[in-house]
Amino acid sequence: PERHREPFRKSKQLEQLEKPAFDGRCPDCGGQMVKVLENRGAQLKEHQFNTFWRCERCGLNAKTLGGKIVSAWLGD
Repeated sequence: PERHREPFRKSKQLEQLEKPAFDGRCPDCGGQMVKVLENRGAQLKEHQFNTFWRCERCGLNAKTLGGKIVSAWLGD
C-alpha cells in the first residue's frame, strides 16, 4: 500500500526567518530610512522590542522586529 505523505508546510517562524533582513533602506524607493524615536505612553510596552523607521525620500513608515520589517505604512 502506498503511504500518504503530507506536503511540507512552512511554519510561520520559518517564513519570518526567510524574510530579508532590514538594511536601513526603504523597501519602496530605496532611500535611506531614519530611526524614529516615539513615546506612545501606554502602547510603549507593546513596542519595546520594535523599532520604528521613516523614509526621508518617500515618507514610508516601517516597524522592524528582530532586524526584519514586520509592517510598513504611508503617512503619519
